[in-house]
Amino acid sequence: MKERAKSLIRRIELLIFLELCAFNFLLAQIIAVRPQEISFQSNDYQIHGWFYQAKGNGPFPVVVLLQGFPGKDGDLFELGQNLSKEGYSTLSFNYSGTWKSEGIFLPETSLKSVQAAIDYLKSEKIIKTYKIDTSRIILVGYSYGGGIALLASLYHRSLNKVISIAGGDLSVVAKMVEENPDFRKAHREMLDHCMSDSTLA
Repeated sequence: MKERAKSLIRRIELLIFLELCAFNFLLAQIIAVRPQEISFQSNDYQIHGWFYQAKGNGPFPVVVLLQGFPGKDGDLFELGQNLSKEGYSTLSFNYSGTWKSEGIFLPETSLKSVQAAIDYLKSEKIIKTYKIDTSRIILVGYSYGGGIALLASLYHRSLNKVISIAGGDLSVVAKMVEENPDFRKAHREMLDHCMSDSTLA
């Protein structure tokens, strides 16, 4: 009899535990900020990205996240998700020529993608739609994106802040591609995997 009672108690405890897990999962889904897929033009090419809207009345500062080399299809270290919960709207995108973005992937076109992202945020329609404070646009880049963020800051003096996380030195990669055939081959294969336009010889 005692064993049956213990077994029943264990089953009830297990059911309660599973229900709590399901509740927490659903709660996390509700709390999670779902990004809106967006696109903007850069030199006649369509750039694909995501916008994480901060909650509240605004206007909000905006963080532009610049991905590493050559980025990924989605958020960067969940910064978009987390920053939007802290009152910072966040824009993340794929550089020209990578993933779902059109064009050719080069440092020059990456810089142009950054310019296009800033122009997009400063357009009248987007300012109203997302309640943007254009006096507080912040660039945050990781690795390759850190290098691009620092380069972009030379051309955008109006930027509020620039943050480089483990910023990459593009000249080091260029030298390795030039001097090491094995690295060049591996590098090309990696790029071919994620490029939307890899037709260059």
